[in-house]
Amino acid sequence: MAEQSRDRDGPVLAAKSLDVALAGLPVLTAVNLEVFGGEICALIGPNGAGKTTFMRAACGLVRPAAGTVSVLGKDPARSSKARARIGLVPQEIALYDHLSVRENLFVLGRLSGLSRADLASRVPEALERAQLTGHQHTRVARLSGGYQRRTNIACALLHQPALLVLDEPTVAVDQAALDGVLALIADLRDDGMAILLSTHELDRAERLADRVAILVDGQLRAVGRPRDLVSEHYDGGHEMMVRVGTRPAPDVSVHLQRVGLSEAESGLIWRGFVDLTADDIEAELKALEIDEIRVRKPGLDTLYAVLCDRKSPP
Repeated sequence: MAEQSRDRDGPVLAAKSLDVALAGLPVLTAVNLEVFGGEICALIGPNGAGKTTFMRAACGLVRPAAGTVSVLGKDPARSSKARARIGLVPQEIALYDHLSVRENLFVLGRLSGLSRADLASRVPEALERAQLTGHQHTRVARLSGGYQRRTNIACALLHQPALLVLDEPTVAVDQAALDGVLALIADLRDDGMAILLSTHELDRAERLADRVAILVDGQLRAVGRPRDLVSEHYDGGHEMMVRVGTRPAPDVSVHLQRVGLSEAESGLIWRGFVDLTADDIEAELKALEIDEIRVRKPGLDTLYAVLCDRKSPP
């Protein structure tokens, strides 16, 4: 999506200088993040970073201690109209196991305040959008994790939200169904919906998301397009891992350090970022007893590991 279009339309979700405290303890500090229509913003970070709290604040379920959150210009904690434009898909499957897919949509739609007349047209639309029409009469208990997740998403689409918030949408989804769930999310983005999702699957986030926001200890460490963020931090460099058979002698350790590597695991594995070509690396290390050498371009997982103060990608 073009930046000019985003600026003209304005953000669907806007958090400005957002502070959130729970039980008197700070969870989010000075968070600034915008999500626009027609984009997927992936919120990533370690457990306890504040991702779920941010999503709850975005949905109006948690009030800020300072700063503001708005959805289409209104505070979702105070405006029912703003909350009506949000579709929330929680991490845990929130469905009635003994009911069919179609029955779940009707029941949950009614609980959210939609009329029977609205549901008569919106349930078939949501079933089709989530590619559930062929499973609409199947009891949820008999569905795979992937189709249960699709049903959860379909329920969140009934009131035609402008912002879809998904907390770990790939949890409990088997590999065979994962691509289908992610394709559904991408289709919703392409139809103009603003999507905020949290995930621990960094490779998927790198490929799927238009932008990523890396949250660590309640603060945003980086926000931007995945490729841009990686290029900004590692322009032209390569990530390198060397495995040695035995703990290297002092002079070998000095040589590894001179190449740009640091000891990672008991002296047997060394990692680092180097500006050498593969031929240069081979020339530098050919005299050493090396069991394995890996060289690759840094990815989002590399940046994530560094920003989370980890020695190596997860």
